[in-house]
Amino acid sequence: MSRDFIVRCQDEAEAARAQVLLANARGDDGQDLFEVDNRGSDLFVMLTYPDDIAEDFGFTVGNVPYQRLRDSVAFVAIKNGEHNGIGYFTDSGARLDPVADQFPLSKLPERIRAALGLGQLGLA
Repeated sequence: MSRDFIVRCQDEAEAARAQVLLANARGDDGQDLFEVDNRGSDLFVMLTYPDDIAEDFGFTVGNVPYQRLRDSVAFVAIKNGEHNGIGYFTDSGARLDPVADQFPLSKLPERIRAALGLGQLGLA
């Protein structure tokens, strides 16, 4: 499983420092938390911790301990929709019409942008 995000830095030097910190983040069980792809002044980061993140899950970055990583992460498994066309989507703000509201999962990012009033941003 992976959970991906981008860290935007001021410059390449700041990105290099952030990369070292993220690469040294380890769970209380000693497992690495992240894989980091340095892209100049941005970092593409994957939370690769392979197990469930319990509510009391702690971690360290270098010698600095932190608690409750779970409070800062959310697991959303929508990327599999690109590989498997069967999936389910719940929108508590929409009217209930299961037949008329069916759509391909590949359209999910578009629907989320529309719900947020962002329109087309050219993002996949």
